[in-house]
Amino acid sequence: MHGRNNVVQIQPVTRDKWEQALQISLHEHQTHLVPGVMEGLAYAYIKPWDEAFDPYVLEYNGLDVIRFYTGILQSQDGLVREALEQPLPGLVDEVHVPVYFLMAQYDYMTTLKEADIYLNKLKAPRKELIVFHHSAHYPQFEENDRFTTWLYEHFRSS
Repeated sequence: MHGRNNVVQIQPVTRDKWEQALQISLHEHQTHLVPGVMEGLAYAYIKPWDEAFDPYVLEYNGLDVIRFYTGILQSQDGLVREALEQPLPGLVDEVHVPVYFLMAQYDYMTTLKEADIYLNKLKAPRKELIVFHHSAHYPQFEENDRFTTWLYEHFRSS
């Protein structure tokens, strides 16, 4: 990715560009939010999960991609700024209802590590971390059957 005037260009990591990709770095205060470049490349190219599952190949068309990146460009800066200025763990340390974190193992926006740390600090009558091992950021789509089954089993009598 190359930054220029707050515009991000996403380019594939190729044989002649892989060393440049390794030079990508984060601000020190962001390193706990996402995996490093090496880990990200491993997930993208080595795919340490079942080969039948590939979270990077979803059924999107070109217009979906344009809409997705337009949405990111219009909202990402404000959302990230707000999250950094007012992190949720600093705002909410106790709730009086059960808390369930349904997390995707390969989610780089909201990592399992940070969710687990927050869940352990949060005071609640019941807390549970549910991990979807074959999902990135959208387990409700990527593991729809398991996600739906979990919801049904936990809330059918509610």
